[in-house]
Amino acid sequence: MVHGDTLGHKFGIVAGAINLSFNAQKLFEKSFEVRQVAIHEASIHVVRVLTDIELPPEKVRDTGAVKLKLSKINLKNVDFQYDYPATGRSHGLIAKHITLHLKKLEEGFSGNADGTWWIKGLTGNRQHGPFLANTSLSGKIAFTWFNEDRTFLVKPCVVKAGLTEVALSALVIGKGDKR
Repeated sequence: MVHGDTLGHKFGIVAGAINLSFNAQKLFEKSFEVRQVAIHEASIHVVRVLTDIELPPEKVRDTGAVKLKLSKINLKNVDFQYDYPATGRSHGLIAKHITLHLKKLEEGFSGNADGTWWIKGLTGNRQHGPFLANTSLSGKIAFTWFNEDRTFLVKPCVVKAGLTEVALSALVIGKGDKR
């Protein structure tokens, strides 16, 4: 089990297997550059403990020890639980078999997630309770994350929720946006 506390969140990870693909040549330069990660048969629990999170300054000193240049993440039977007790929000889902492809951008990163999720329940508003509870969601979902204002965009797509095709898109505006 791995556990920690970072950026206002406490987390715990238990995994049957974690495989890393890295640049072996960089080891001779005393650097460890991770390019791909595969996580199988795992449970990840994240609890947001702070109501306001300050991101570290952009120019943090680079020690050169570990560099994440992730371009691909494979998840198989990974149970995610995210809880935010201050607002009563809770999101639970299982990555049945997901492949994430990522691309670093100057303003953040973009990517797509392709595969099948089991949605245990997503709670956006505690008065209304969870939505998409106990639902399979499959297809390819393209997304972009913008670092500066912490905005997350899910590009319009069609996925299957259970046996029904559903049009999906989302815009989650983070702190710092003045719109």
